[in-house]
Formats: sequence, structure tokens, C-alpha cells
Amino acid sequence: MAITDGTELLDPQRYATHGYPHELWTRMRREAPVHWCEPVELVPFWAITKHTHICEISKQPDVFMSGNGIVPATKEVAERLARGERGPFDMMQTIITMDPPKHRAYRKVASPFFTPHAMERIDDVVKASARRLVDRLYDKQRNGEGTFDFVTEVAVQHPLRILCSILGISEADEPTVLRLTQELFAGEDPEFKRSEADRNAAFQALGIEFLQFFGKIIADRRSNPAKDDLAGILAN
Repeated sequence: MAITDGTELLDPQRYATHGYPHELWTRMRREAPVHWCEPVELVPFWAITKHTHICEISKQPDVFMSGNGIVPATKEVAERLARGERGPFDMMQTIITMDPPKHRAYRKVASPFFTPHAMERIDDVVKASARRLVDRLYDKQRNGEGTFDFVTEVAVQHPLRILCSILGISEADEPTVLRLTQELFAGEDPEFKRSEADRNAAFQALGIEFLQFFGKIIADRRSNPAKDDLAGILAN
């Protein structure tokens, strides 16, 4: 009997109900660190659970490609793509679904903002964000709120503040950025799924929102070129 068909590894409902499958991951690392999965609704895929193997794979983008997607597709979507039918959702690419040399060209634009020297320039922002989050949690504890969701209140909020600072996005717009990115990368999750009934219609609406949101920022940077952030570089 197979250890798993892969469903437990990908189904967000199972994560919500049962949490992370640590016992399954441990067994897979011990018995089948490179495991072939054949879920009922998705196309088959290899599950890689050892750190050394993941590192080895990540260094070979010419062999292990991301351009065709980084999440196993449903069988219905795979059949449609095999027929050459591609909707807006299928054609959308982000930097994490690009392969060299395209990926390298896009990464080159942003990489100067993530060097050690560049990080020193936003050190005050990092410290202020961390201090504010800790103070907020302390206030909750002092007011009798003994528990909190670390993911939503810390693990999401802190990097969001830093990345938005680098991009030049105001703190007031951070909830919009969070919602748009969650709908983009986790659009099939019931928690983040858009209201449009049709998948492609939902993605088209999301794309329009992205263009409108960042279009305003780019327009502002073209009017105020002195601003030193990533949006200013993209505006040129």
C-alpha cells in the first residue's frame, strides 16, 4: 500500500482541519523521500521531502522547470491545456513561475534592493515593524487575550511591511496588497477565492485590479522620480 496518493500534501482543507502532516512527512523522509503520488483529482507528481534533494533540484532550473506551473493541475485543466486551450489564468506568470533566462532578467531588476547594504538602509523600518508587532501582542496579553494567530498577526504582517517599504507602497495600502497576492497565489483556497463564479473571469478581474493598483503607483513615481524605491525603478 502506498504511503500517500498525495492528497494530504496538497489539500488546504486537510491542513485547516488536521494541521501540518508532520508524521507523514517524517515517514516519507524515512521510507520514500522521492515519492510518486497519484491523487484522484490532480495530475500525478513527485513529492520531494528531504532538504538535500530540494537543494539539489533548486540548482538545476534547466531540468526542473517552473514555467509550466509550480502546483499540480487538476486533470480537467491538464486535459484542456493539452488541447491547446489556455485561459487568462494559465497565461499569467509571476517571477516564481519563470525559468532562465527570463527569470534571471526579472530578478536582476529587484536584486539590488535585497543586498546586505540595501537591507541596512531599511533597518529602521524592520526594527520599527518588529517592535510594533511585539508591543501589540503584549497589549493583547495584558488585556486578557491569552492567544493569538502567529501566522496572520506576525508571520504575514512583518514581511508585508518590509516588502511594501521596498516597493514604495504606503502602509494604508498593505491590506490591498495582501488580499491581491492571496487571491493570486491561493485563488483555489475557499478562504481567498474571489466571488466571480467563472475561474477565468475571476482571474481577469484580479488582473485588472493589479494593473489599476500598481498603475497609480507607477504614475506617481513618474511624477516624483526622486523617490528611492523599487517602484521608482520600474517606472523608468
